[in-house]
Amino acid sequence: MANRDALTAFIDESLRRLRGSDRHLGVFHIDLDKFKDINDTHGHAAGDAVLKYVATQLQSVLRKSNLVARIGSDEFIVACPGLRNTGEMLTIGGALSEFVVPPLRWNDRIITCGISIGASLSSPQMTDADELLKQSDFALYDVKRKGRGKVIAYDDQLNLRHTRERGLACDLKQAS
Repeated sequence: MANRDALTAFIDESLRRLRGSDRHLGVFHIDLDKFKDINDTHGHAAGDAVLKYVATQLQSVLRKSNLVARIGSDEFIVACPGLRNTGEMLTIGGALSEFVVPPLRWNDRIITCGISIGASLSSPQMTDADELLKQSDFALYDVKRKGRGKVIAYDDQLNLRHTRERGLACDLKQAS
């Protein structure tokens, strides 16, 4: 499983290779819903089993040209180069959601694990990973705000809200 440095290098290289083409890079920021509850109810060994299960499920459903990275305790990023449009990205996000969600049988227990996905599609002017990762992260927060268990793509409406919130944060920082 790739780490954050490998992920950033992969995204930067994918953006470089896709520049000038009609294809894009899709980034999926995946968060396990209520992962703390799994650890609290079944123990950390169960939580570890769930993480391994999700990682295996993600890697088995994706193409070899994609990359899966674990970036936090219960967060994964999937990078998919060569996508045509947002519709294709959302179809892949939906498939990831369905494939990862089935219950895990562990030590005579059934553990259910939902996921939420924030997705972002590169634009022709993107040159590095940071903006794409920020967009997918912001879309993930929107999923959580709207109830979890969904896939939401970063779009113009989210961009306006994101820009407004960044501006307010800068204003607050300068005021203090």
